[in-house]
Amino acid sequence: MNSLRPRRPSPALVISLIALLMSMGGTGYAALKLPRNSVGATQIRPEAVTGSKVKDHSLTGSDIDLAALGTVPSAAEASHSTDADTAIDAVNATNAANATNAANAANLGGSPAADYQRFGDTLPSGRSESGDYGIRTDNTATTGFIDTSVTFPIPLASRVQPTKIVVTGQMGTTHCTGPAHADPGFLCIYEISTSNVASPPSVFDFEEQFPQNESGNFGFDMEWRVTGASAFSIGTWTVTAP
Repeated sequence: MNSLRPRRPSPALVISLIALLMSMGGTGYAALKLPRNSVGATQIRPEAVTGSKVKDHSLTGSDIDLAALGTVPSAAEASHSTDADTAIDAVNATNAANATNAANAANLGGSPAADYQRFGDTLPSGRSESGDYGIRTDNTATTGFIDTSVTFPIPLASRVQPTKIVVTGQMGTTHCTGPAHADPGFLCIYEISTSNVASPPSVFDFEEQFPQNESGNFGFDMEWRVTGASAFSIGTWTVTAP
């Protein structure tokens, strides 16, 4: 007599069903699986990869487009970092500083900064400064004096004493060999053209309570005795710090 209990599937049937399910599932999976290394720059949309998708410290210098980097606000902080981004920033900052220094050097004509006068300093030892002077009057008297004053562009550290103040003509003389020249410690006054005055003029320092026969730290005064009408004197001067 036949039993009413349901019959269990045979092992062959179970194996056939498992194989069928695996076959169907494998087909679906294969349709989604991509070949290895098949995703490249052309498969990724622009700006699709954001900073949150990139692992920290995973980029190297070769991964960065240096030309696209902007100005670095602080190189000192970046120089102590091992992070690729800040390290590259430090390099850019150094390059920017070098470029600025190069531009400054070009503006200085290649001379070191020490060769240039700082505001408030006195004329450096061995350096010279020059200028023009001139005075002309419409006097009719043949007596009296005419005066003019000169201010040094850069003050002297020490005054020039009378023994080192030389008044000469355009051709010059010892210690004052021509316009724009003066031996160290000398003030050379070159009278280029004069008329109706007694030369040489007296040279005074008016920086004291009473005039002194020397230059001042800031300049000097020249005084000529008049010998005729329309007296004048025109020339140049040069002083060199001792």
